[in-house]
Amino acid sequence: RKYGPEDVKLFINDYNLESFWDNNKKLRSLINWIKKWEADGVTKIDGIGTQMHISCSMDDNTLNNRKKYITQMFKLMAATGKLVRVSELDMGMDDVNGNPVSTSKMTEAMHKRMANYYEWIIKQYLTIIPAQQQWGICQWCPTDSPTNSGWRADTPVGIWDINYYRKHVYAGWVRGFGGIPNDIKDIEEAESATTEANPVIYDIQGKRYADGTDLSTLPAGMYIVGGKKVFIR
Repeated sequence: RKYGPEDVKLFINDYNLESFWDNNKKLRSLINWIKKWEADGVTKIDGIGTQMHISCSMDDNTLNNRKKYITQMFKLMAATGKLVRVSELDMGMDDVNGNPVSTSKMTEAMHKRMANYYEWIIKQYLTIIPAQQQWGICQWCPTDSPTNSGWRADTPVGIWDINYYRKHVYAGWVRGFGGIPNDIKDIEEAESATTEANPVIYDIQGKRYADGTDLSTLPAGMYIVGGKKVFIR
């Protein structure tokens, strides 16, 4: 604080604050230490950041138990009156036996379960933490982790895959913040998509095709044609 601007906000960050195996003991200890540090009348910690490098689970009992202690974590943090930030948030997947699932082994059901878990976590934060104490959520891994990564290698931690294709969890984040992700109901068949003579055409990576491009010459896939989502079989 001595070397920062007058309005600087100083956070203490740590991981495993949502620890379900010890009743959030690490967070309870951290809160106690903050009280001791601030007892000198000089030290001032503005906020607490939780580094949530977590995993979803395909076992209902396991997942519900993890949720219990995430809820308790947010309640304990809110009760301090400090600013609260999810400084880091990424997620892997465990199968029903507790074994980590690699990216290539993820199923549709697993992807959707992770999306729902992200949505639940974000809504818990926004519900439990008073608005004046909310200091944001940082998504830690834009893409899945490659096999040679030093961070959770070969793990589906991203909201995009390694090629930057949007995953189900992207929709979970959107829903968590109260948005409505686009879905199949917004997509039209190419034949009825537009009546324009020369519509502007983009692929889903943002590449623009030459004006006058015939839709029938394009590969099967998703496109933006004249401002509408179009699927070409």
